[in-house]
Amino acid sequence: MRQAIAEASRGQCNLAFEDTQLTQCHNGAAQTRLNQAGESAVCSYLAAKAPSPPLPPPPPPHKIANGSRYVTSASREGSAFVIRVKNPSDQAFSCTVGYVIDYVDAQGQPDAEDGFQSFDIPAHFTGIALQYTTDYAASTMRVHDVKYDCGTP
Repeated sequence: MRQAIAEASRGQCNLAFEDTQLTQCHNGAAQTRLNQAGESAVCSYLAAKAPSPPLPPPPPPHKIANGSRYVTSASREGSAFVIRVKNPSDQAFSCTVGYVIDYVDAQGQPDAEDGFQSFDIPAHFTGIALQYTTDYAASTMRVHDVKYDCGTP
């Protein structure tokens, strides 16, 4: 039915109707009701069930530029997206990070999350500055479009 819903949302009503009928090949009464309703009505019903596309993320409050002398790595580690930093200086600094994480959710559907965070790093700090952990299978998580900008406060 997911496929029929997707077809209906793309306007492929004939395919959506056929796939819906196939799901009821064991139920003659249901097939009769589908035929009585007709392709157009079934297509409209299915199209209404399609998930609405996600809203675009709000723009960051200021530009995030790639590159920083403080960020040593930004990568997936197990089931988490981790940003590691090293600050050998006597001053604290702040970072702004943006990223996109794609994964497969609990229902087996692909999904994505846009992240945007700011944080402060103390003087002489070395370690994990940001860690985003997902409940979904680590093997399905992909991190991309990582952008960061770090500078002294």
